[in-house]
Amino acid sequence: MYIKIFIIYFTLILFFNITAQDSITEPTVPQSPNISNFSESSIKKDKKGKRLINVLIKLCDGREINGRTEITRDELIFQHEREGIKYTKKVQVQNIKQIYILNFTAKNLKKTKDGTTYQFDPGEVEITLRENDIIKIFGLSTPDFHRIELQNNNGSTVLYSYWIDLQFETGKWYSKLPPYKGNNREDCHKDVVRMIRLDSNIE
Repeated sequence: MYIKIFIIYFTLILFFNITAQDSITEPTVPQSPNISNFSESSIKKDKKGKRLINVLIKLCDGREINGRTEITRDELIFQHEREGIKYTKKVQVQNIKQIYILNFTAKNLKKTKDGTTYQFDPGEVEITLRENDIIKIFGLSTPDFHRIELQNNNGSTVLYSYWIDLQFETGKWYSKLPPYKGNNREDCHKDVVRMIRLDSNIE
């Protein structure tokens, strides 16, 4: 009698131990993320396309800002005139020493109930090359220097080489800039880029 009870008791214990062991699963090793969807060409393109250059920017009120900006091209094409002859010149960005905006030209945007809005873009521009040769052009046809994303120890910011202004019916400007005569104005909004000095090293 006692032997039968002992055998049944031992069988039950063995059964529950085996069942418990079957329910326990070994922990799985974490899998590394699958990066097969990222093509090698896109990674190379991102690394190659990110070309940074050190710049010193002077604003219209005289403030100077140092930082780094990203460029999107290796060379720029300028049209300029020498002794009455018009030329088209390709210049490597690393060969440009400085871009200086001499004045700004107004473009009529639209009429409003308060007056007329104008966009002031770079007019006459001096491009100084590394060999100190100066090219005088009109306007900046490339958008690279219209909107400049700058990074430095303070963080990141965006600077512009143009601005939009409202001229009231009285002739006064919303920016409080004085009136001007002619097609171009030499003064400009205090936060607008006047000069860009470029480092010769591009990463």
